[in-house]
Amino acid sequence: MSITYELREEAQGYGRYVYTPPQAEHLTDIADRIDAEHQKAMRELNNLADVSVLLPVDVEGVPIRVGDVVDVTPTDKSTGHMNVVVTSVIFKRSAALVTVDTADRPFTFWPNRIRHHHAPTVEDVLQKLLEQAVGYSDAHTTVALNAIAEYAARLELREEDA
Repeated sequence: MSITYELREEAQGYGRYVYTPPQAEHLTDIADRIDAEHQKAMRELNNLADVSVLLPVDVEGVPIRVGDVVDVTPTDKSTGHMNVVVTSVIFKRSAALVTVDTADRPFTFWPNRIRHHHAPTVEDVLQKLLEQAVGYSDAHTTVALNAIAEYAARLELREEDA
């Protein structure tokens, strides 16, 4: 139903008054303009509903929302935090800051230090093990990646047999 339904009903003579054809046409024109403005406003509102334009994004470009579980990367001046919950998104001037709830207390960070948390896979654990044992640069060779994939598949089969 149109927001101008009652006005259109009135213009057609179903209301309290009887209108001449020019008056009825005038009311219908007003209703058309109102409907057009309403549709325009609804389109603009729907465009704003895509809040990813308004929300800050993490290092992977994913919008950060309150309640998201994230990881905060460490820097040389501060420690990182794993598997923490976003408690607020603060907008100050042209910047956005994200507050997370840690075990100690809430901390606020720039969005470029945040990545949405993903539970580690068997491959992730093996990759980290290889990186620590061999060194980061050597761990990304084709041989290493193939070995990680092979052993991850074996470990996942073992988990299914258990």
